[in-house]
Amino acid sequence: MSIVALAVRLEIFQIPVRYQQNPVRTVGYIIWSFVQQFILQDYFLLRLRRLLANASAAVSAAAFLFSVAHLPNPLLTVAALFWGIASCALFLRYHDLYSLAVAHAILGLCILVTIPDSVHHQMRVGLGYLQYHAATHSAQPQ
Repeated sequence: MSIVALAVRLEIFQIPVRYQQNPVRTVGYIIWSFVQQFILQDYFLLRLRRLLANASAAVSAAAFLFSVAHLPNPLLTVAALFWGIASCALFLRYHDLYSLAVAHAILGLCILVTIPDSVHHQMRVGLGYLQYHAATHSAQPQ
């Protein structure tokens, strides 16, 4: 939460227009965080753990796949790699999907409100990232 306080102090804290217009999007993002963690941990990591010789290889492979899913957004790709490594290692130790999903949601929302849209393109990946136009998405509601 200190990153949010720093963003407020530096006057870069923002709530994207689409979240202002429809606050339910936050709930949707939280649910999507749970889905992503389920896919990462219960689908990929556990299967890779059975296929690969050691846990480190499974963690690395799962984290790599998780980061690739966030391409071409450079910020989210790097963040997903680090979060993938950390969350996979924690999951293998504690087997707690729910805490990891909550942490994922908190980290994602912190990125959303502390990093300018011009950098993360409203957290979009794939074609949405490439086709993002700031002027279209930053207009204030009428």
